Parts: sequence; C-alpha cells; structure tokens
Amino acid sequence: MGTIYITGGRCWADNSFRPNTGLTRETNQNWDRELRLTEEDMILPGVIDMHAHVWTPYASKKLGIPVDRTYYKGVVAAADAGSFGCSTWHKSNQFLMDTANQKVKLFMHVLPVGLTGFPLRNFTQVESVDLDRVIETAKQDRSGNLLGFKIHLGLIDAGHDQKLLAAARKCADGVGKAIEVHVSGAQAPFEMIAEYLRPGDVVAHAFSGRRDPILDERGAVRACVRDAVSRGVHLDVAHAGKHFSWRVFRQARDDGILFDFVGTDSTMNNYENEARQMLDIFHIASALMNAGVDETHVIQAITTNPARFIDYHLDIERQTLVLQRVSRTIPFYDDASEGLKDYIIGDHEYVPVLFLDGNRVIYDSLDHTPAL
Repeated sequence: MGTIYITGGRCWADNSFRPNTGLTRETNQNWDRELRLTEEDMILPGVIDMHAHVWTPYASKKLGIPVDRTYYKGVVAAADAGSFGCSTWHKSNQFLMDTANQKVKLFMHVLPVGLTGFPLRNFTQVESVDLDRVIETAKQDRSGNLLGFKIHLGLIDAGHDQKLLAAARKCADGVGKAIEVHVSGAQAPFEMIAEYLRPGDVVAHAFSGRRDPILDERGAVRACVRDAVSRGVHLDVAHAGKHFSWRVFRQARDDGILFDFVGTDSTMNNYENEARQMLDIFHIASALMNAGVDETHVIQAITTNPARFIDYHLDIERQTLVLQRVSRTIPFYDDASEGLKDYIIGDHEYVPVLFLDGNRVIYDSLDHTPAL
C-alpha cells in the first residue's frame, strides 16, 4: 500500500471551495508520492453528468457510451436521458447495477423503444403508446434508479409536441416522478411547454439555438421561462455539440437566467469528438467559466445540484478528483452545424489529472514526485 499527499489547491465542500490544508489518501500502489497543486487547481468529490446516454446490450451501439469511458475521468455518477423505454428499461438498469463502476440513474423514455432506435425514425406515434403499460413498468422499479420520464420535442409539429407533453405528464404524475423535456428544435412554443412543467422537472438543451426555445420574438427570455425557473424547474445545458448556442446563452445570462445542470448529452457521435467540439464535461464547464459564469455556480452544476437531484452522496474522502488549471488560448464552440456555429476564445481550461475511488488510482496523468 502507498500514500498520496495532496498539498495546495482548493477543496470543494458542499457549495463552495475552501483552501486545501492537506489531503492524504491511501492507495493500492506500492509507493508514496506528493502532489503539489497551485492555488487555482481544484479538488472535487467527482462530478455528475446530468445528461448522458449510456451503453447496455439493449441499446443502440451507435448512441450510448460505455460508462467506463467517462468514469475514469472522475464522472462518478450520471443521469441517462431516456436511452431506454419501457421495453428495455429494467434490463438496462439491472445491467448497469451489475457491471458499472459509475452510479447511473435513468429517465425512462415515454416511447417504448426509447432512443435505442436512434435517430428517431419510424418511431411509435405517441397516440399509439400504451401509457398504462409505461406507468406499470415504472411502478415495478425497486432499485430507486428511476428519475422520471423523457420526451423529445420537435419530431413532427406542435400538435405532436403537445401530445408528448401530455403523455409525459400523465406518466410522471402516475408514479410521482419528474419529466425531462428535450426542447431543442421544439415546434411547440415554450408557453405551451411550461403548462406541463412542475417543480423538479428538467428542461434539456435550454440554451439551444435551434428555434430558440427560451427566447421570444424580440430575442429576450420569455416570461414563461422566468416563471418556470422561479417555480423550481431546472435548466440543463446538455451541450451535445449541437444543442447549445452562445447567442442564446449570452442573452439568457444577461437577462439573469442561468443553468442548474451542466449535462453533456454525450453519445458515441460526439464524445471526445474534435469535429463536434463536445469533448467532455470539463471542457463544457471550462467554456462556461470563460464566458464569465462564476466558477462556483459552474461547479455546483456538476456536483452539488445533480447530486441532490439523483440522491447521490458525494464524499471527497472516498472519491477524489483533481482538476488542473491549464493556461492557454482555446476556442470553445457551440453548435457544430453549418450556419449555427459560433465560438468564444478562452484563456484556460480545467482538465482531470488524478482520480481516486476508494484506495484505487483510476486515472493518473501526472509525473510522480516521491514523498519526502
């Protein structure tokens, strides 16, 4: 057994940073070492991705990511955003409980196939979905991993969007859970969407530039968005490399509307994808800091806030993630699609350099400095 002594840096505790007065972790390695951090480096109890798509044998190989591809960087927990409908939800949930190092909780898609048939072509029309079956399937969950129900607006027209909203609300109210609404490209206006939202529900891709769901015809944040936020509806970045717009975000920020969660919407199509510019959760968090958002707000959105939502206990003594501040000129892009692409220039980003889970060193990209 060995010991890692971490000096310097800042430790995240509840909702704020405090100076690290010295953190010692026993490891399964056979040597001792000291890690000296700068005052700007961060020590976190891991991070949580509130919008992921994970792989199981029951999901499309081209969509979901095996959880170990994000876990090794210190993503200790994630919320799957509707990859599985009632046809595959229980099998997928059990597979993840049995095999994943990362804690995964899941929204169930209202459409029975979920996103295992992504992209959504030839999907079951919502009016043909047996919602009683969806509700009964949800009631059978004994794991506590069901977060609620996911819908994907913008598939056909505003009328279809409203049917999806009504279906999700019926399912959620039937089991006392939340709904997560994909609003990027929604045909329904947010005034209609807001009628179906309750405290604790999640608006995914809130800052999308595809039909500007949260902005009105004048380019300002809609009053109904402000009202929803004041009622406890959560806004999630859910970047995806195509569902985020700097233009929309700047307007919302200037109007006093920010996010509760920094989800990635990571899939096999975008994760660590230079072309899509959605590298990982740390890249997105760094982009938002460079855009002027207070770093405490950003860190809350990848730790404390999602931990509360999915009921996950963060413990920096059990799971320790070190983020190093790297100073360099870096562009941060939004929507990779032609005609929508924009970027900001930042001067730093935070990257994971060490992750420990229990006494296991899961990831270590640093040079070894022997302890004195």
